[in-house]
Amino acid sequence: MRTIASLADGELRLDQEGAIGCLSIVREARRNALADRHWQALDEALGLALEHGLRALVLTGAGACFSAGADLEELAALRSSPPALEAAARRVQEVQRKLESFSLPVVAAIDGPCFGGGVGLALCCDVRLASHSARFGLTPARLGLRYSPRDCARLVASIGLAATRRLLIGGESIGAEEALRIKLVDELLPPERLLPRAFEIARRWLSMAPKALAGMRRSLACLVDSVARAAEPLWGEFYASFASEEFREGVAAFLERREANWPS
Repeated sequence: MRTIASLADGELRLDQEGAIGCLSIVREARRNALADRHWQALDEALGLALEHGLRALVLTGAGACFSAGADLEELAALRSSPPALEAAARRVQEVQRKLESFSLPVVAAIDGPCFGGGVGLALCCDVRLASHSARFGLTPARLGLRYSPRDCARLVASIGLAATRRLLIGGESIGAEEALRIKLVDELLPPERLLPRAFEIARRWLSMAPKALAGMRRSLACLVDSVARAAEPLWGEFYASFASEEFREGVAAFLERREANWPS
């Protein structure tokens, strides 16, 4: 593979093998946690994929980790600026929506931890492959946050309402076998087989009509949009949660490795 672009100080890389691109989160020291600059870089990388004539994408994380989700240290630093926090939250939503409706099909190759925003990214992909050591979790309530209506819609569409309640309200993490059982992932593989299998799927897409694939991805994204629009009043609550006292306490408790003392 050849590298097309190294973005966000080298922490997001776009490589190319023929007409297939490989987007890698390369921040192993922080378990591939995603800060605002990484979401900006991901947006830029999608544009570069089109400029270079790519026809399919593989999304993965470097090392034995897909992504631990949001960079909580960055969120903690932004707690004193609610407008900046809301802007960062809006960017996540915009980039996920762009990935979900992007004209190229995307396969996620997930090894190790996949939490929070990492799950959100994976849900925007057409196929999700996981290693036997993958682990998944969605714990916004532990941080005093809501989960966006669009993220909820994607999750319910993938795994159903009961399993969504279990992950979001129960706050538990699950292993790869359970993720396969509830259809959060499509296949389980040994770690060394993840990328070869992802490229095998991507090569199959190259034999299909690109405009037809793009149109189907947009149509499927519109179904998620319709649910998100129906929950319009809840968007304000979602963004407001980033300025809440619960969020301040939740992030502080996480970083200080203690139980949260939730405000009454």
